[in-house]
Order: sequence, then C-alpha cells, then structure tokens
Amino acid sequence: MDVKTKIETEKYFGAYLKQPKGFGRWAFCPSKQWNTPDYLEHCFWFTGTYSEAKKAAIAHFTAKGVLYVVVCS
Repeated sequence: MDVKTKIETEKYFGAYLKQPKGFGRWAFCPSKQWNTPDYLEHCFWFTGTYSEAKKAAIAHFTAKGVLYVVVCS
C-alpha cells in the first residue's frame, strides 16, 4: 500500500485569510522543516496553477517519503 503525501493549507490560510488557488509561484515545505531557519532549502517550488503545483508537489514529496507538507506561498 502506497502512502501519498498530504498537503496542509492551514498555515497558508492563517497568513493570507484565503485558501490557495489560481496562478502563481508556489512553495511547498515538509512540515518538519517548515519553522526552521533553513526551511527554504527544503522547499519545492513550482510556477503555474495551484492545482498543477499541488499535483507536482505530491509526486515530488511522495517519492522522497515525506508524509506532510505545508503550502508556504
């Protein structure tokens, strides 16, 4: 049974008071590194729609065995 990465949007909502959507430059970070000084080194970046970015981030982090990821921007 394969375990898929889950995307957490609570921190994004807390910062922007809206859910992530639309076109932009998206950053995703493993939950364990999210609040560390070097979190940017662990981010996965994607330019495109949020739905495309989310799909790409899930594939990227699932391959690395990361279970929970935070939307940073």
